[in-house]
Amino acid sequence: MSLAIALTPAGTPRMLYLSRGDVAAVGGGHSDLYVQALRHALVSHAKGEVLQPLKPYLRAHGQEGHIADRIIAMPAHLADPGVSGIKWIGSRHDNPARVGLPRASGVIVLNDPLTNYPIGILEASLISAWRTAAVTCIAAAHLARKDFTDIALVGCGVIGRTQVSALLQQFGHIGTVHL
Repeated sequence: MSLAIALTPAGTPRMLYLSRGDVAAVGGGHSDLYVQALRHALVSHAKGEVLQPLKPYLRAHGQEGHIADRIIAMPAHLADPGVSGIKWIGSRHDNPARVGLPRASGVIVLNDPLTNYPIGILEASLISAWRTAAVTCIAAAHLARKDFTDIALVGCGVIGRTQVSALLQQFGHIGTVHL
């Protein structure tokens, strides 16, 4: 796998911006893309081809606040396809009730590791939810009984709904969802 970097006429890397709608339009609203990408990333990690430093948590209101009130920086580098990036995801537990916004939001910045120039900015909430669901699908493929028919979900928020959707997409034999 390789990643081609497009240059502007001035010779600097072009910046690609993908909104949530753009991500969905290129297949980012279905589990297949994420399961395939995560499988590749996990194999690459096992081969030592991934750099993933510890993620720092920023709590502007100190440790006394709600556990979900934080901003997390998650940097990583994948040798194949040769890209570095960071997911910057913020969360406030009371956003829905207080200001009518989702609990979490974020952006992903991708950098060309040869120049360290940013080459992409992606809205992260859809990607993050489906990536989390992909972990569940890969775990189920390796750890669940063959031809399992029931799944159970504790927590029916965005991540839970996405996990159920992904499991139903990846395992057509599921017949019952327990909430």
